[in-house]
Amino acid sequence: MASPPPLPPRGNVLIGRHAARFDVKTPPSMRGRSRHNLTAIPKTFVNPMVSSRRGCTDVICCFLFIVFVIGWAFVAILGFIWGKPEHLIHPTDSNGRMCGVELQGYYNLRSKPYLFYFDLTKCISYSVVFSGCQTQQVK
Repeated sequence: MASPPPLPPRGNVLIGRHAARFDVKTPPSMRGRSRHNLTAIPKTFVNPMVSSRRGCTDVICCFLFIVFVIGWAFVAILGFIWGKPEHLIHPTDSNGRMCGVELQGYYNLRSKPYLFYFDLTKCISYSVVFSGCQTQQVK
């Protein structure tokens, strides 16, 4: 039987163009010895994602993204200062009155915290044009 071809030296094994970064290191105590008279060599695999120095590759896009996020934070702050954030929490009826809220001198809906929705599926037909919506009207 013919013996298999010799293996290439450690550290020079290339499998594809990226495999050169994955080097198998031999411990310093084992260097200089022949491969054939060792029974087992402890191997240490080096991951280039961890062991190499890495940095930001696109500084301009990173800067633009940070400016974009700061801009939207500024818009949100202006919205809460000049807007009415309570409209996000309380539903409003068709007259713009907030459910479950009392506005002194205008309306008192503290006893009605829920918004009533009509069943719109009963209003979607050709007969609505002639007879109107078949749901009960709330006054």
